[in-house]
Amino acid sequence: WKSKILTFALLMLSVAFAWIGCGADRDPVSSASEGLAPAAKIAGGGIPDRYIVVLRDEADDVPGVAARLAHAHGGVLGHVYQHALQGFSVALPEPAVEALARNPQVAYIEPDQVATIVEAPAVTGKPGGGGSTPPPQSVPWGITRVGGAGDGTGKTAWVIDTGIDLDHPDLIVDGGRSRDFNSDRTTSPDDGHGHGTHVAGTIAARNNSIGVVGVAAGATVVAVRVLNNRGSG
Repeated sequence: WKSKILTFALLMLSVAFAWIGCGADRDPVSSASEGLAPAAKIAGGGIPDRYIVVLRDEADDVPGVAARLAHAHGGVLGHVYQHALQGFSVALPEPAVEALARNPQVAYIEPDQVATIVEAPAVTGKPGGGGSTPPPQSVPWGITRVGGAGDGTGKTAWVIDTGIDLDHPDLIVDGGRSRDFNSDRTTSPDDGHGHGTHVAGTIAARNNSIGVVGVAAGATVVAVRVLNNRGSG
């Protein structure tokens, strides 16, 4: 049963961008029962002369390989990725892209792009309206459909989204491990939009007397903020 809870939590995390965000007049955790939207859209296409280069799995010394390849093709090295994938970001003149793609160490290259949550609502102030009285607890339709809320105590879900409301009364947020990586270069993982808090509630809202209950109720959530207050990044 514990493995099923974890599977459900990871499933909810994997579809984070599919849930419709919540406006300022609604509690983002409590609206987790609403429908699905298309995952994401590309706003304005690729960023000029910015690319993500993915290396083949057998690459050794990824930072060294990234630095050499970027330099050899007249590019400026950005981030180096070594965990979820092996590769790097690079500012590179367009004519050099084809030559870099032919390198035997390169699996593929994609343009760096801006992603935006579809139908992102305008939010003013703190998501959920701040100090409003939380509604009585209800069980969302989707939670019932996956067999009801499980006990997520001791589990952790990393929510890659617009951040999480760090002091939401229906969530257990690990603020110490939460981080902000959004393109506006702000410093707080606190949610300025509402979408990430909504997703965190779907995953892990507490089984208590307020709001909704999550599929892994009471699990700890960590904000990995990659989208700004407009839902883009």
